[in-house]
Amino acid sequence: MNEGAPMKTVEATLLEDFGPVDLNLVRQGLLAERGISAVFDGPGDHTLTIEYDPAAVAGERLIEVLCRNGVCPEVVAPPADLAGRERWLERLRDGRRVLIRPIRPGDVARNAEFIEQLSPSSKHYLFLGGVAQLSDVALRRLCDPDYAHDMAYIALGLDSKTGEAREQVGVCRYAGADPVKGAEISVAVADAWQHQGLGKILLRHLIDYARTHRVPRLYSMDAFDNLRMRKLARDVGFVERPSPDDIHQVIYTLDLRH
Repeated sequence: MNEGAPMKTVEATLLEDFGPVDLNLVRQGLLAERGISAVFDGPGDHTLTIEYDPAAVAGERLIEVLCRNGVCPEVVAPPADLAGRERWLERLRDGRRVLIRPIRPGDVARNAEFIEQLSPSSKHYLFLGGVAQLSDVALRRLCDPDYAHDMAYIALGLDSKTGEAREQVGVCRYAGADPVKGAEISVAVADAWQHQGLGKILLRHLIDYARTHRVPRLYSMDAFDNLRMRKLARDVGFVERPSPDDIHQVIYTLDLRH
């Protein structure tokens, strides 16, 4: 496979005309094909998103490979702003790859496990020390944004051998978007995945989404000693100011109206 060429992705639907399909067998068959580098869950039911090397397999050859393995390529790509459809493959500084997509109601267990496995320090900064454990209702609410006033992207680590999306390794969200005040954001990255640029990747996708949905500004209230958040905020253009209510906190603001 040509490592220097940019990869492409194609959405495909499982062919189930003759009964249920074993998804694992389909995935294994595709990954055994020359030019197919990753296979992960698609944006809808019974769909897959397939990453491929256009230098190795494209056009009729790609269609032949997909059909031979029980999937049919979708000719028309879904709208980019349709809730649940956006997805990006990103490579981190250390070479690991992640899938970025909007959070969905089916992610409750995955998101709960992600939060539970954060270190005490990461949890403290995420919740400003105010939450010991989230209720089931709160966890469900976090995974069911309305994609207007609330939005969240998650990062899923990809298996280095199969390309399959595995555990959640990051999340970035805004909530309570107001036409005047804007929306408050939060960012969290699994401890083993920090310092690789993932927080910045997630936040930039969230900023782009907020701009297209006319959120006037994004802001974050954080602990003064949260140095990781300070660097991240500055790197993407947020302005820092002291909190008028708590000397131990700072407020980062990004104006999206310009």
